[in-house]
Amino acid sequence: MKISASIKTVLVLLSLTLSCKSDDASPKAYLEATVLDQISTENIRDYWGQNPQALPFIRHNVSVVRITYLTEDLAGNKIEGSGAILIPEGVTSPQVISLQHATFFADEEAPSENGAFSVVSRKSIFAANGAIVILPDYLGYGVSKDQVHPYHHAASLSRHSLDMLNASLAYLKDKAIPHQEGITLAGYSEGAYATLALARRIEAEQSPIEISYISLGSGGYNLLESFNYFYGLLDDTTGCLPCNGFLIYSYWSLSGRERPVTDYFQSPYAERIENGLFDGGFNSQQIDEALPENMRSLFAPDFLQRVANGQEAKILGLLGQNSLHNYFPNVPILITHGTTDTVAPFFNSENYAERAKDLERNIEFVPLAGVNHFDGIYFWGIHTMNWLNN
Repeated sequence: MKISASIKTVLVLLSLTLSCKSDDASPKAYLEATVLDQISTENIRDYWGQNPQALPFIRHNVSVVRITYLTEDLAGNKIEGSGAILIPEGVTSPQVISLQHATFFADEEAPSENGAFSVVSRKSIFAANGAIVILPDYLGYGVSKDQVHPYHHAASLSRHSLDMLNASLAYLKDKAIPHQEGITLAGYSEGAYATLALARRIEAEQSPIEISYISLGSGGYNLLESFNYFYGLLDDTTGCLPCNGFLIYSYWSLSGRERPVTDYFQSPYAERIENGLFDGGFNSQQIDEALPENMRSLFAPDFLQRVANGQEAKILGLLGQNSLHNYFPNVPILITHGTTDTVAPFFNSENYAERAKDLERNIEFVPLAGVNHFDGIYFWGIHTMNWLNN
């Protein structure tokens, strides 16, 4: 990204002004905040491919602030977490959106690591439309990248997202940055799952945070049913094999690593995984190139047989425990999902929306006919902004 000399000068001054440490080390306080980048409307238009449907929303330059805060690891130990806050320029009273990001694999793609990556750049359209956007890194990325990211793990995702949200609100108050009171929760793919987990934690902890709206795009809410769906497609070559492999690797880690990794993955992929394939040093394309074409070739035959016999109790039990398809927040919810999604099966949103309507929840479900998972994020973003603007 090219930045003019004048903008660089402004960034230096802002960094000197904003970089600070909070004296209050409580979980709701931020520890340090520094301006990371600035994204112009011109850059955002390019990120969105000059999409004519997106262009009307791109109205403000965006500052990217890196923030750290106190949170917890899986054992409950106090650690630092991190993320990014996207702040639009020239907006008097912006909305606040806690936006949980989708799946990525490389440490360098974390929101707090680099404002030029797609995680920030694609989401910057929400800030360019006039909202303050809060982007948690999650456990396993940013300052906690020495740990394995607990992929689709409700407790971890919600803990880090809520602590990031509280820290960001403390930062906005400290810097006297005005904003609207109600918070919108939004996310796509793993971010949609994380958003639902965050809403549940806010409710369970009786947090004073007021949720105004929730937007979910192409999420997998019934993890066990989704796993069983993919188990029936062991020879299929579509979808996201790195995602499926990462899920089992993550849940193997969560279950205590009682068996060797070779009990779950075939050679030579087991050795590649054991040597760090999912530990943050590789992006999705590199991981895809290091894996075979389908699940049958990736997973160990004994693991697949244990699943078939109902003997993989720990991992299957964790998938069931972390499914969120039975939780229905009582706030307005928008759900979009591509009907040809081979990464997060369409039935996740379809079934969830049907049950939510049966419970008389305020839900708008938008099936995206013929749209796959990778294109669905753009449709979701535009639908979300239209929905919020109305």
